[in-house]
Amino acid sequence: MCRVSAPIVSFIRVGTGFSASKSQIMNCLLSERKHDVFFHRHCKGSSRDCLLMGGVVEVAWFCPVGEEQDRFDNCLTFTNLHGDAKEHEKQLAFLQEVSSIIVVLMSISDDNKGDQKIVHDKNQSSKHLIFLLDDKGKVTVDNFGPKLRNEIWNRNEAELIGELTTTSKHLLKLSNTALSLENCAHVARKQGMLIDEDQRDCKEAKEKAESLMTLLREMEIPQVKENLLPLQGKLWQLWCTKNKELYHLRGKGYHSIEQHKNETETEKQMIRHEQFRKAFPLNALMRSVLEILQNHSETHTKLYFLQWLNVALDNLTAGHLENLKEKKKALVQTEKQEATKSSSLKDWQEEIEAISREIDDCTLGIEHILREAGQIYEALEEASPMKDTLFLSLPNIAADLMIFGVPIELMGGDVSYVPLKWVAAVFDKLSEKLGNKRLFVLSVLGLQTSGKSTLLNALFGLQFTRDFEPQNSATFVIGLGNLTLINIFGENPSEMQNIPQRVVQAFLRMKQVKISPTCLFVHQNVGEVTAKDQNMEGRRQLKQRLDKTAATAAEEEQCSDVTCFSDVINFDANTHIYYFAHLWDGNPHMSPPNPRYSHNVQELKSRIPVTAQQESRGSIMKISDVKFRVQDLWRALLNEKFIFSFRNTQEVMAMSKLETMYNSWTWELRSHVQRLQDQLINQIQNGKIQTLETYTLEAPVTEIYEPIKQKLEKHYNEDTDSEVLVQWKGNFENKLITLKEALILDVQRKAKELIH
Repeated sequence: MCRVSAPIVSFIRVGTGFSASKSQIMNCLLSERKHDVFFHRHCKGSSRDCLLMGGVVEVAWFCPVGEEQDRFDNCLTFTNLHGDAKEHEKQLAFLQEVSSIIVVLMSISDDNKGDQKIVHDKNQSSKHLIFLLDDKGKVTVDNFGPKLRNEIWNRNEAELIGELTTTSKHLLKLSNTALSLENCAHVARKQGMLIDEDQRDCKEAKEKAESLMTLLREMEIPQVKENLLPLQGKLWQLWCTKNKELYHLRGKGYHSIEQHKNETETEKQMIRHEQFRKAFPLNALMRSVLEILQNHSETHTKLYFLQWLNVALDNLTAGHLENLKEKKKALVQTEKQEATKSSSLKDWQEEIEAISREIDDCTLGIEHILREAGQIYEALEEASPMKDTLFLSLPNIAADLMIFGVPIELMGGDVSYVPLKWVAAVFDKLSEKLGNKRLFVLSVLGLQTSGKSTLLNALFGLQFTRDFEPQNSATFVIGLGNLTLINIFGENPSEMQNIPQRVVQAFLRMKQVKISPTCLFVHQNVGEVTAKDQNMEGRRQLKQRLDKTAATAAEEEQCSDVTCFSDVINFDANTHIYYFAHLWDGNPHMSPPNPRYSHNVQELKSRIPVTAQQESRGSIMKISDVKFRVQDLWRALLNEKFIFSFRNTQEVMAMSKLETMYNSWTWELRSHVQRLQDQLINQIQNGKIQTLETYTLEAPVTEIYEPIKQKLEKHYNEDTDSEVLVQWKGNFENKLITLKEALILDVQRKAKELIH
């Protein structure tokens, strides 16, 4: 709102004889439901006299909804000077300068010369004035010159507010003054007032952010990401696609699985090199942002900069995004039916998708800049032989921001992918800075726009802005969390069906790998939350739905020990389900927050530490464990394989080391077989081989297979973690035998195809 220009209507009180509450009158004007926008003498805990608020000027905005009952047609700024105006000359002079209308509340019987002087001075000004008088005595217009006045003595409240509204609307039509808070700040500076934004650190941070915006304004908004944040666009999406292919390799035409793997790895490397080429030298935006975050040691300077940059990015894109969203809304509402009738539904869908892509392209925030930093790190890690200071500083910057409370992405929302190397590096830095402390991980799961971010922000004072629900997120967030808040919004039947299915499947997977998280259901936007009978019935129905879903999922997964949801996790419908009131007490935009929502949040917040205390110490992971859990979960999701075990850091490290060595050995075997295949194909094509027996391949493959098998055996016997590794020995030996046989059969099949 700081840049929104609107007429300013200021309320002041002159003298002490006015009996009614100025703030209460303003509240009636701003809110039909009489929400206490401004604190007044009749509020709980208040007093008649201004003990602390004297001289304070409060501000509130009226924002019309666009309906007939709107009191005003346009956005208005209302200011409220607390205390007797004559005692606060600076504030009065400021309001005189910026206001379109000044509403003066006073008692006409007050014969104080100071009060009379203020009235006289205001009458001489060009500002529109409205006088509200509360005396019994007869009042004439001549006492106040050509200004408008209303008597409130024995007046009906609705009548008074109606007349005040009508008068204000009339005067606003005669005024052409509209100022924003930024405009008001300029006036305040001229009058010698202190502006908090003029503090050196804050001012410098704002100037740095504004200098970057000069660069961005030179481009069309949809081109900013493509030109200045190029690594996270199509290149990142393509790399993710290729990386997924490695987990589901298939033979392609005349290419073997091994050749497919080689080609895919090569393509991934080419993409990383292309990212590296686009990233360096760093463009002006990324260079400036990273230099500021790296070189400024003061935390508040960095946070000032990020805040100003976020505000500037919002201001840059807000108008364009609003137009695009309105265009999309119009298409959805008015053209779908016509498109269906005219057999052009496909064209309509493509147009919707094009607008959606443009909305994504035009959405800019701090999260996109930090996402780009992550991709720069991964490109440097994979494509650059030299690890310079920038490479080392990027995870350090992100870790500092996390400690300051700035959200950092684990999973990129646009591609639903986890940049594992970047995330691991950031967690390593966190562990280095904080010590390898234990982390209680709280996850929130729910459909898009169901209020997850609002809930977290209300619980912990965070600043989450995006609310997306990527594919596979249920298993990911539940697998990470010690406690998962499962958020359901309203009574949508589809949501009530989809959420339990996702939840049960995810928890069942965790049960199979001996991970036992806890969950609490938060059912938001439910009417009559205080009605116990309704809540009891709602709990019963949700439990019934969860039990049915659990039984079905268990049957599919052949889990004979699961017949209801409480067999999957420890769940009590009476204590693990919370009902939340509506966030707003009425219909936005002018509706106040619902106090009951805050009470519900507090009840839930008090439950979270209780749950944490009930967790066994071993189940609350250290920072390093969380890093490994992220890696294992994500790889399991890519593999579509959920039977993975990681009970402690030692096991994870031992398994990671074994997998690295195993991959090296199997690569040796695959390469040997590939060379053998090339030789055979060459001999067949030259007519040197007419028939092919199995033993012809068995012997040369065994030559390399046996030494690899011995290396595996030696690793099991001599590694320092041999006691941990023994549990996987049989599995890896079988995998090696299976790989050998599969490679031989693949070569044999291709050779026979050429012979015949």
